[in-house]
Amino acid sequence: MLILITTNFKLRAQNWNLVNSNTTLDIVDMYFYDDSSGFFLTRSSEIFYTQDLGENWNFVHRDTSVAFNEVIAFNDSVFVFGLDINGTPIKSKSSLNIFSFTKDTLELSPVKPIFWKNELWDVARINQLLGLSLGEYSIEDFSVSTDYIWASNDEYVFTSNDFGQNWQIHQFAKNSLSSGPYLSYYNGTPKIAAITQYPTIIHSTTNAITWTSNAVNPEGVFLYFVDESRLLAYSLYGTNPNIYMSSDGGQNFTSESLIDIPSGIYAKDHHHDLIFIYGKNGMLYKSTTAGGLIQKRTIEIKIYPNPTSQVIYLKNPNNLKIDRIKLVDVQGNMIKDYENQLDILTFPELPGGTYMLIIEANGTKLVEKFIIQ
Repeated sequence: MLILITTNFKLRAQNWNLVNSNTTLDIVDMYFYDDSSGFFLTRSSEIFYTQDLGENWNFVHRDTSVAFNEVIAFNDSVFVFGLDINGTPIKSKSSLNIFSFTKDTLELSPVKPIFWKNELWDVARINQLLGLSLGEYSIEDFSVSTDYIWASNDEYVFTSNDFGQNWQIHQFAKNSLSSGPYLSYYNGTPKIAAITQYPTIIHSTTNAITWTSNAVNPEGVFLYFVDESRLLAYSLYGTNPNIYMSSDGGQNFTSESLIDIPSGIYAKDHHHDLIFIYGKNGMLYKSTTAGGLIQKRTIEIKIYPNPTSQVIYLKNPNNLKIDRIKLVDVQGNMIKDYENQLDILTFPELPGGTYMLIIEANGTKLVEKFIIQ
C-alpha cells in the first residue's frame, strides 16, 4: 500500500531545507525543463511534478509494468525510459499540458539522456561521435558545460569543445581503472578537472596538457563541482547519510547529517546555486546557496495586488536592476518575456486563473505566483 506524506513541513540540515516530496519511495532521477517546473522519478516508476522550484510535488503517473529509471522533458513533452518485464526498452511520452502517457518500444534505451543545444544527447550518441562501439572500450559517462563535452571510460577521459567533431584524449594512469570510470567533470576558465571515483582523486589542469592529481578525503564518494573550488559529495556505499561540502577544491570538507541515504545531486544548470539532494524513502533536500557554499543573493521585490484583474505593480525598495521578467502559466508555458526594467505589468487579455512571474535580478531569480480574477 502506498503511503503519501501530506503534511507540510520543512526540516533543515544547517544549509539545506527538507521539502515535502509527497512520497516515501526512493527517488532515482530528477529533471527540470524550465526555471520553475520539473519532475522526479521513483524506483516504483512513479512520476512527480513541481511548478514552484521544487517546494511542492504532485503525483502525475505510475506504470507498474515498466521499471523506469530516466526522466527528461523538452519540446513540450516529458519522456521516461526503462525496461519492461521482458527486458525490452520502453519509452513513455506525455504532453506537458495533459499528463496522458503513451508507450513505445525502442531498440535501445537512452543511457543518461540530456537535452542540450536543442537536441537529445546520450551515451550512445557520444560513443558514435568518438567512433567507439558498445562494449569494452565504450564510454560509460559524459557531461556537458557550455560548448564543452566530457566523456570517460575506465582508462581515458575524452574532451571536445566543438560538439564532438574533434576530441582530446587524457589518460591519468598507466593501467585502466579497476574501480570504474572517471565521473563528474568541471570545465571553467581556465581550469578543467575530472574525478576518479575510488580512490577519490581530482585530476586538474589549466592547459589540458599538464595535469595535477590530488587525493580527496573522504574516499569513495560521488563528487559534484559547484564551481572551480567548491564541491559537494556523498557516500557511494549507502551507509552514511551525510552531505560533504568543500570550498577549497576538495582539500577540506565539512559535513551535515541528512535524514536518509542520498543517491543523487541535481542542479538545473551546471554551477547553479539551486541544488537538490535526493535519495532513499522520498528524501529530497533543496538549497538555494549550494549548501551554504555560495553567498545567498536575495531579491527584495514585491508584487501587488494579488489577486488582480489586469495589472501587477512591482515594489522594488532597493532599486535593483531587473534583467528580465517572464510571465508563465501553471504548466510552465511562456506567455510573455519582458527584457526591460518595468514597474507595471499589464495583461488585459489573459483569462482568469493562476500565473507566475519569474523575475531575474541581482544574479538570481524570484518566482511569484498570482491570480487573475
